[in-house]
Amino acid sequence: MKKPLVVISLLALLFGSFLSGAWYSRHGTGGNHDTERRILHYVDPMNPTNTSVKPGIAPCGMPMEPVYGDEESSGYGFSDAARSMSPGTVKITPQKQQLIGVQIGTVKMVSETHRVRTLGRIAPDENRIYRLMAATDGWMWDVPGSTTGSLVKKDQLMARINIYSNDFFTWQQQYLAELGKTGRLPQPGTQPSGAGRTTGLQPAGIPQPGTPQPDDGTTPAVPKPAARQQPAEKQPLTKLSLSEYYANRAKLELLNLGFGETQLEELVRTGQYGTALEIRSPVAGLVLGRSIFSHQKIDRGTECFRIADLSRVWVIADVFNTEANYIRPGMSAKISLPGRNRRYEARVSDVPPLFDATTRTLKVRLEMDNPKNTLRPEMIVDVEFLTTLSPAMTVPASAVLDSGRRQTVFAALENGFFEPRTVTTGWRFGDRVEIVEGLIPGEQIVISGNFLIDSESRMKLAEPKHD
Repeated sequence: MKKPLVVISLLALLFGSFLSGAWYSRHGTGGNHDTERRILHYVDPMNPTNTSVKPGIAPCGMPMEPVYGDEESSGYGFSDAARSMSPGTVKITPQKQQLIGVQIGTVKMVSETHRVRTLGRIAPDENRIYRLMAATDGWMWDVPGSTTGSLVKKDQLMARINIYSNDFFTWQQQYLAELGKTGRLPQPGTQPSGAGRTTGLQPAGIPQPGTPQPDDGTTPAVPKPAARQQPAEKQPLTKLSLSEYYANRAKLELLNLGFGETQLEELVRTGQYGTALEIRSPVAGLVLGRSIFSHQKIDRGTECFRIADLSRVWVIADVFNTEANYIRPGMSAKISLPGRNRRYEARVSDVPPLFDATTRTLKVRLEMDNPKNTLRPEMIVDVEFLTTLSPAMTVPASAVLDSGRRQTVFAALENGFFEPRTVTTGWRFGDRVEIVEGLIPGEQIVISGNFLIDSESRMKLAEPKHD
């Protein structure tokens, strides 16, 4: 009889324990089913607009995530104080902020100084390019070896042109004859051996340079001393001034034929008539082009050489349109050759930049000195501009989420709330972006981890409305 009573007592004890536990779970902990976390719906983690009232597998292959209705969840519930915030505002707990790497920064009003770095190309200064032309018809007889790419010195002989023209010799004869009458030729004791010769180059019967001629009215003679000096303003034109006129005229004719100053000096010094025109470099520089060869017949006006004076060169820099707006004429820049520890100073030209449709950049011209001809045409150099902008409201570039149609920045509010702000941006240099509209200086914003916050904000906007 005692055994059934023991069994009944044990069952009663177990039933009492179960009732006590149930009562404690409802009343002893202060919770009930009405206050437990309530699942509003389930959402696709890769597509917030795809929701479901039941759990399952999303089209992306991941499990559907629950969206809770309590305030301390992932930020989809709001207190009464948060309901006045803009749509898309979310609340992130401190633990979750640390997990997703949220960093907070401050909107600042600063004056930014930035470096604009780009590439440039060395080009010869167009104002220092010389084209050596053939002044008359002839045969290119001697080209001493000045080729494209050669460095030449000033007055260096580039080529000789043999010409066959009576005028060429006639003007040389008249030039020497008229100089002899003016006394500008060397004296007979020191007269060059070639002066006064009658050779095949100087027909007989032509007055010899430096030899006095009789005053028979056919040639100008050296004037006799005047008995009385007349005032300069009333002094008549003398035969000496006429000789000077003829000498200058002969010189101009020789220059027009291509006679250079060096050849004129040689003609006066030696008295020997030249049979060829000399082409000499007017400057020390680089031969950019050569279009003649030995024993080649050339016509008047043929370009023989192009020589560039490299003592000062241009730098053509490629600058994007957004950066070119801050580059002004007269601004200085640093030029350097890749791999060389040397920098040069350049200055932006007054010439407006030209747009290159191929590279979608603006061609900015800089001018600079080129000591020792270190920089050669077509060299690629590094160009660095230093520009200072006016004070502006700026944020780190990582704080701006650009979707193409709009730019968004998340403002960090109190109690872990993050509010999306649509902003208008201005210039962008390096890691800073100008904010024209949408924020005020001193506000706290998200500068890292904002992509995940943006995902939760979009999920909040996609959440179905429940009454």
